[in-house]
Amino acid sequence: MAVYTEPPAVVTGQTMTATNWNSWVRTNFQAVWPFTTAGDLAYASAANQLSRLGIGTAGKFLKSTGSAPMWDTVAQLISDLRRKGGSATDWYAQGTTNYTPSSAVIQMGTARIAVSGGNGSVSITFPAAFAYKPVVFISKPYDGANWNDFGFSAITTTGFSIYLQEGGTDTLNVDVTWLAIGP
Repeated sequence: MAVYTEPPAVVTGQTMTATNWNSWVRTNFQAVWPFTTAGDLAYASAANQLSRLGIGTAGKFLKSTGSAPMWDTVAQLISDLRRKGGSATDWYAQGTTNYTPSSAVIQMGTARIAVSGGNGSVSITFPAAFAYKPVVFISKPYDGANWNDFGFSAITTTGFSIYLQEGGTDTLNVDVTWLAIGP
């Protein structure tokens, strides 16, 4: 990769030699234009040098190594996951041990719960089974209802149940978003 060289100040009438041209113009242009393919990125690999990072393949994301950018996979992003608990495989086990899972899966979705007489529930089946029981999070937008209880139960490697209980006798549909993360 060419290195940028600061050109000297020139005066009117000064002759531009081939050596001057090649050093100050041609080589400097190469130094600030490292691209070879559409989508390439340039980054400073030194104070006076740009380097080329070729366009990543589909599905990769850009991250930093601490000294240069690089393309990486979502699998590598997941491998950077850290967790604390009492078991490497039972993510609900309380504990203080730090774990770096060798793999993790993230799945999410939205379910509609038909509430009738103040109560409703729905069973969720994960798109793909987890190797071990995952950690589940649920959320619903504020809808003005006075919910006495809102939660989930019966978590397995293949699914779980969401339940709602309201103090009244309303009949309505409630959308709940869920997220499951596990080994």
